[in-house]
Amino acid sequence: PGSLPGRLSGVAAIHALIPVPSADEEKKTIKFANVLGGGLRCNVEYEFLSCASMALGKMARGATNVDYVEFEVTRALEWLGTQRSDRRLAAALVLRDLAKNAPTIFFAKTNNATGGANEFIDRILPAL
Repeated sequence: PGSLPGRLSGVAAIHALIPVPSADEEKKTIKFANVLGGGLRCNVEYEFLSCASMALGKMARGATNVDYVEFEVTRALEWLGTQRSDRRLAAALVLRDLAKNAPTIFFAKTNNATGGANEFIDRILPAL
């Protein structure tokens, strides 16, 4: 829905509003995550997917967003296993930006310290 420039403007607005303090940070995070996640599901243009994933990554910077980061990593890992190339691209971009912006949480979620299989490696290699 909407033109690419319009959608990119919406993502840019969200990106600019992420650091702005809010009376209810959790509600703001949920709303922004839902809008950006919906955009990732419904778009195939690289430019949009890249901008949306950067905004998701910026949201991951807050120390209070552990659950959010874990959810996004889980969803991205699921998307890597789909046949849809646009979902795999979106997943790879989201994982990139989460790893950049929340490396500790990303590592904890993707690294299996118990000696089992590493789901991240198992899913990213076939997608590449």
